Amino acid sequence: SGDGNFDSNTLFVDASENKIGIGTASPTQKLTIEGNTTNAGDGTEGQLVVRGSTDSNLKMMIGMDTSGEYGFISPMKQGTAWKNLALASNGGNVGVGLNSPSFKFDVQDNSTTWATRVLNSNAGGQALLVRTDATNDANALGVYANGAYRFIVRESDSTAYNILAVEH
Repeated sequence: SGDGNFDSNTLFVDASENKIGIGTASPTQKLTIEGNTTNAGDGTEGQLVVRGSTDSNLKMMIGMDTSGEYGFISPMKQGTAWKNLALASNGGNVGVGLNSPSFKFDVQDNSTTWATRVLNSNAGGQALLVRTDATNDANALGVYANGAYRFIVRESDSTAYNILAVEH
């Protein structure tokens, strides 16, 4: 009926608050996992690891890189290869920057520059860019390669009407 602390906060049970702490004696949520990790890319990272029972090399690592200060989700087969990550594979939508996505992949950004970028850093910085930036002729969809735009669809302002300009 009381609290339980096992192996110096390896596992802590707060019976009065119905909370469990792993690595902490002060859980703030129903389950709090506390520990430092880096996303080293070698299969040892993640504060939370979910593994298969028939093949424990198949695992999903979830964590907060405490050096780089970012969160990650990394599926892999240890010693073999990184695996695919499926989001909403049985239905529903995935949103980035919003809580109620309307499309299969819905990105919302309220910054004044890039909204979306798909970049291949191994191919000389080739990218597909979606930009909304008042300092660069309003809205643009562009293909960027070898240090320059290769194709742009841009909205340009005019006193009477808007013009859709296609540049190459």
